[in-house]
Amino acid sequence: MAISKSNKHKEYARYAAHCLNMVAATKDQKARALNREMAAEWLKLADTALERTNDRSDKPPELALSYRPDLSS
Repeated sequence: MAISKSNKHKEYARYAAHCLNMVAATKDQKARALNREMAAEWLKLADTALERTNDRSDKPPELALSYRPDLSS
């Protein structure tokens, strides 16, 4: 199923949230680190998609997510 351009950032943000849920669900440190990295990449994609959406509209910019978890640990 195709994702509309205006909703790509929301879909990518949901993928990031899923990765972070996987971090909480596993005890394996390597898997946790990988899921944190994946979440960070999904958030970058969400931001890029949102920038592209905002560049094409008169709406004020918004954040991909209202909450940005600390992905460094």
